[in-house]
Amino acid sequence: MEECQINYESENNIKEEVFYNCYKVIKLFEQTKRGELYLVLKNGQNYLLYKIEIKSKAEKEVILDEIKVINSLNSKYVIQINDHFENIINKREYYFLIIDYYKNGNLFDLMKRKYFSNSRMFWRIFIQILLGIKSFHDKGMTIKRLYNENIYFDNEMNIKIGGYGTILDFTKKENVNAFELYSPEILNGKDFSKKSDTWLLGCILYEMFFKEKPFKLQNNIFDFNYKIGDNCDEDLKHVLSKLLCDENKRFLTNELLNDKILNKKILEVNLFDEIVKDNIKSK
Repeated sequence: MEECQINYESENNIKEEVFYNCYKVIKLFEQTKRGELYLVLKNGQNYLLYKIEIKSKAEKEVILDEIKVINSLNSKYVIQINDHFENIINKREYYFLIIDYYKNGNLFDLMKRKYFSNSRMFWRIFIQILLGIKSFHDKGMTIKRLYNENIYFDNEMNIKIGGYGTILDFTKKENVNAFELYSPEILNGKDFSKKSDTWLLGCILYEMFFKEKPFKLQNNIFDFNYKIGDNCDEDLKHVLSKLLCDENKRFLTNELLNDKILNKKILEVNLFDEIVKDNIKSK
C-alpha cells in the first residue's frame, strides 16, 4: 500500500483534505442505494471512487468475485475497475473501487435534457449498449440492473455499462420502480435470464426515443401494451417488437445483431467492423 496522508471525513461532513489510499476526495459525486460515489484526484487525473460498506464476510467475497468477473470481460463498453482496496473507518469496514471519471454523465442525464443530436447518435448509443450486454452474455452472465443511470459516456460519447452486481450498480433508490423495468416472466417469479436483459434493453430503447417509460401499469407489461406515437419510424417499431414481447419470441443479443433491420443501422453508424472483431474475439 502506498504511503500518504489519510484523513477520513466525519459522519456528516466532507473535509477539504480527505485521502483514501492516496486518492484525494474532491466532492461527493452521487449518493446511490448501495454506497457513495466520490470524485477523486490522483497524479493529476480525476477518477470516481465507489465506497461500499462491508457488513459481512460473505458480502466481501461477493465483491471480490464481481471484480474478477468485470475485469475478465475486457469490453470497451463496460466500466472497468482500475483499482480496489479496503479500509476500516470508525470501526466499520469499507471496500473502495476506482473507475474512470465520465464527465459527460449518464444516459439518465442525457434523456433528462431530451438531447440526441441526430438519428445516428441515437442508434450508435443503442447498438453500443447492445454490444456491452453481449459481452456479459458471451460469458454466460446476466446484468439484471440495466438502468439508464448505469450507462455512462466517455470523452468520445462512447457508452460504458455498469449495473452488474453490487459494485457497478450506481442507481438511486428513488429512481427505480421494479414493475416498470422487469420483464413479465420475472414478475411471475422466474429467474433472471439473458432475455430479461434484452427486455430491459427494449425499455431503454423506448425511453430513449419517447422520453418516458413504456409501461406505467403492471397489467400493461403482461399484455405487452405500450404506446407507439406517430413520430416512431418503422425501423424503431421493428426493433421494439423484438424486445418488448413474449419471452419465447424475444430476441437474444446475437439474434438482434443478425437482424437485417439492425444490420442496416450498424452500417449507418460505422460499427460493423467492430462487431466482426468482437465476434471473432468471443469465439
